[in-house]
Amino acid sequence: NRISRQLKPLRERYAALEAQLDAVLAEHGEVEIQLADPATYADAARSQELGRRFAELSRAAEDLMTDLAYLEREIQELEQCLPG
Repeated sequence: NRISRQLKPLRERYAALEAQLDAVLAEHGEVEIQLADPATYADAARSQELGRRFAELSRAAEDLMTDLAYLEREIQELEQCLPG
């Protein structure tokens, strides 16, 4: 039906965003581990690069979580219109 057809691309987009978020969080964790290592700060350029990347990944994760929350609400609203 019409609602099911509307849900399919939303669910696909949700799955894609989840995969992106998983990748961003994995890299975020790796960068965080490097930043926690005192030896990282022996190379000022490298530590600054890691700090910038950490901030970029943090923003990307927040944006993805916002998008996921919006999509989740949209999906739930459509699912409530499904019969049965």
